[in-house]
Amino acid sequence: MRVLILNLDPKNKGNEALVFSTKYVINRFRSDVEYIYMGGSEDTRNTKHTIIPLPTTTVLEPRAWLYLLECFIARKLRRCGYGVSLPKGSRVRAYDDVDVVINSGGDYLSGEKFTLSGFFNIIYALWLGKPVVLFAESLGFYKSSLNRIVSRYVFENVNLILVREDLSKEYLLNMGINPDKVHVTADPAFLLPSAPRSRVDEILRSENILIASGPVIGMNPSGSISRYLDPAKPHGHYVQLMTDAIDYIVETQGATILLIPHVYSPGSDDRDIIGKIIENVSNPQRVFQIKNEYTAAELKGIIGLCDVFVGARMHATIAATSLCIPTVGVAYSHKMYGIIGSSLDMNQYIISIDQLDATQLIKTLDMVWSNRTAIKEHLEETMPKIKEKALLNGHYFSDLLKNLESNCYTG
Repeated sequence: MRVLILNLDPKNKGNEALVFSTKYVINRFRSDVEYIYMGGSEDTRNTKHTIIPLPTTTVLEPRAWLYLLECFIARKLRRCGYGVSLPKGSRVRAYDDVDVVINSGGDYLSGEKFTLSGFFNIIYALWLGKPVVLFAESLGFYKSSLNRIVSRYVFENVNLILVREDLSKEYLLNMGINPDKVHVTADPAFLLPSAPRSRVDEILRSENILIASGPVIGMNPSGSISRYLDPAKPHGHYVQLMTDAIDYIVETQGATILLIPHVYSPGSDDRDIIGKIIENVSNPQRVFQIKNEYTAAELKGIIGLCDVFVGARMHATIAATSLCIPTVGVAYSHKMYGIIGSSLDMNQYIISIDQLDATQLIKTLDMVWSNRTAIKEHLEETMPKIKEKALLNGHYFSDLLKNLESNCYTG
């Protein structure tokens, strides 16, 4: 069984965590799966896996439409009984060499982004007659009418839709999507193992990080967050509020601050914003940054050192909460409220992006710090259930494969 997984980006560690925990979950139910990966990044220095370039990264490229035409013609000819093959040089040729296509993008298809290129990469598979699974996604809430039209077509034609929160399912059902193929699970990254402590200590030494006595507060500032902030906010607003919160924590708690990136992609590299924050803090001797690039498992191991965590990236907060670390989440989309808020019953510890300022962040941090023991106990009680729901992704996917095999699926 050959499975093509779309959207692997080794520079985005949340995406890496999602893709490789997807593989882990599937392997719990099937041992006969061979994985092929497609992604938008050609930088594979930190992954051992070959990544085929995605056919489409923007619908503004003429070739995106040529690929659509190519798949449409192949589909029509095959249905007429002609055994046509796609050109060897075509980027959509990889779809023809697999049995099932998985879209694994987290919120890549959600309405907070203009996602037409992502839908194109799925339509290629549909028109070539391949079964498609949307695997542990956050979907819906489309602002663009074009996204709403194309998303409906995709949702109506894929074989299985696994969503990470109830909000996404409610949106799909309100669209009229068949409820029999929509299932609420949990993000498989809750199951991602951490790197061993020996590896974490090795990283700390290489980064010249010395954690003194006192609490350790981890923070994941986002290099992309400026695009979600109110444009009326002054330039540097995010850097200043993070600086103010860090100064407050260091001065009141005697804390060590760990600034941990989770995305290394050019243009949205978390280390860029972290560097600006470091330049402005009052007590730089208590504030450390992770400067080099590490795997999702290694970053999770580093996050595991923290007593409390603040996450702007979804999978950084998933890493923290899966380790039962009391966590503040910054929400710029419905996924944070659905995954951390509703699923983990931690809505009171989420700050909406339009309410994010130093006062609100400090207030929420104080609340989490004061309730950290109770929050940790709550997460320890909740997490086994969440991890069982994460395994449901593999269960539903395995059932689909059995049905396809028994029905000799031909598209």
